[in-house]
Amino acid sequence: MAGGTAESRGDGGRYLPEETGRDYPERCTYSGCKRPDESGRFRKIEGNEDVGAQDWSSVAGEVLCKACYQHYGKHGRLARRAIPERNGEPPSRCTYAGCKRPEESRQFYEIKGTEKGGGRDWNVIAGEVLCGACYAYFGTYGRLERKEVPERPEDYVRRCTYAACKRPDESRKFYEIKGTEKAFGQDWSSVANEMLCSACYQHYGTYGRLERREIPERSEDVARKCTYSLCKRPDESGRFHEIKGSEKGGGHDWSSIAGEVLCNACYTYFGTHGRLERREIPVMSSGDGDRRCTYMGCKRPNESWKFLEITGNEERGGQDWGRIAGETLCYACYQHYGATGTLERMQQGKRRSSKDPVPMQTKRVKREGGSDKPKSKGGAAHGDEDLEAAQILAGFSFTGADGGKNRQPPVAQGPVAQAPVMQAPVAQAPVVQAPVAQAPVM
Repeated sequence: MAGGTAESRGDGGRYLPEETGRDYPERCTYSGCKRPDESGRFRKIEGNEDVGAQDWSSVAGEVLCKACYQHYGKHGRLARRAIPERNGEPPSRCTYAGCKRPEESRQFYEIKGTEKGGGRDWNVIAGEVLCGACYAYFGTYGRLERKEVPERPEDYVRRCTYAACKRPDESRKFYEIKGTEKAFGQDWSSVANEMLCSACYQHYGTYGRLERREIPERSEDVARKCTYSLCKRPDESGRFHEIKGSEKGGGHDWSSIAGEVLCNACYTYFGTHGRLERREIPVMSSGDGDRRCTYMGCKRPNESWKFLEITGNEERGGQDWGRIAGETLCYACYQHYGATGTLERMQQGKRRSSKDPVPMQTKRVKREGGSDKPKSKGGAAHGDEDLEAAQILAGFSFTGADGGKNRQPPVAQGPVAQAPVMQAPVAQAPVVQAPVAQAPVM
């Protein structure tokens, strides 16, 4: 920040140059400043500042402390609002006559009439001293007078006054009904001045009445037995239903069985299917010798763990079971017919065993001359390919000076060095005799 240029601040103001040779004193020039020498930073006003959207030209040339600078940027003036000083001790008592604890508040407020708390008109109590409770009450309701609440008599008893309440003294909460309540959208004037327990209060709010619906008790002479003739367990149900004909369960017409007594299983079945008759299910039995699959092509007609008598009404697999009506099928044939629609198994050829030899297929390669000759996996192709294999095994390189076009076998010098011997169809490694094979001389 050298060179006398001010640096911009984050809030729109400017820092003054931090130089030793300032041309202004470090003292606030505002005459009303209470601490002109104690600020941690002073600013010389140039008149073109844009802090707070204020007009700084009126204080151009002034040197302000931090407090005066911020006050002008916020209010557009340097003068503070005059606050009257208190004479003697600060007030410690609420002057409102109806205050129940005028001396117990932690804080007291002197009302000047210019307050705007709560949007109320504070001029009506200007000059008053209020405790914290009265001050908050006036800001909320715009008055100091509290609403009168009638005191309860000494013989007051918390008890539900509804005559038919079964537990009038056992509720954890009681409600005094005044008739002006709007809870649950009901008209509470009919139970005004009553005291209700929580259960009765909730019931009235839900139904608009205190009377509960009467539930007829079952007489002891009612037979607890399912009257449906084909019910397999008419006496074993945990619940029985007397059908009146007005039921709407499942969207079915219950008038057809009005007066019947159904067990829970039959009641649920009628509500689901609209009838009591169950669908016929094929009879199953274990293979104890007297049951046998009647399909002539069955390989194990007596060994099935289940046999099924075909009625022709089956729907399994979407097949036409009427073609084999009257037959008795083992479980395997039953599953096969349901999946394929036929009892005949598909004839399959003999599968080759894994031990049978697999014939080797030779791959024919068409050569340029037009003749196709089989290329075996281990056969010798040409002398060049075998020679290259032998060179790799022997560790020799036959690449000549012409780039490998004219390849010649190496000429070994020495007493016992021999050229590699190649045999078809498999290339053999070269035989090297002692003492040591010498490098080929090209």
